[in-house]
Amino acid sequence: MALSIRVGQGATAPLDRGDGSDAIGAAKKKNDKVDARMIADLLRCNLLPECYMAPTAIRELRRMLRYRKLVVHQATRMRTGSPVC
Repeated sequence: MALSIRVGQGATAPLDRGDGSDAIGAAKKKNDKVDARMIADLLRCNLLPECYMAPTAIRELRRMLRYRKLVVHQATRMRTGSPVC
């Protein structure tokens, strides 16, 4: 939600696709300070690509469709009497 607000106000929100952060997962020394420094270095050198984020209207439509799928699934389960999976 905070990401949507920031993006809506014209700010950029870098989201990692995983291309540049492989080094973080492979590092032998793991802690928040080292990870934060690595992410800052990747951002500074423009090596951390930004990923696509769907517009707010599309995200809202997807949310409604997920909810509809849940309701239809529950109604079908109730009609057939099948147990909860």
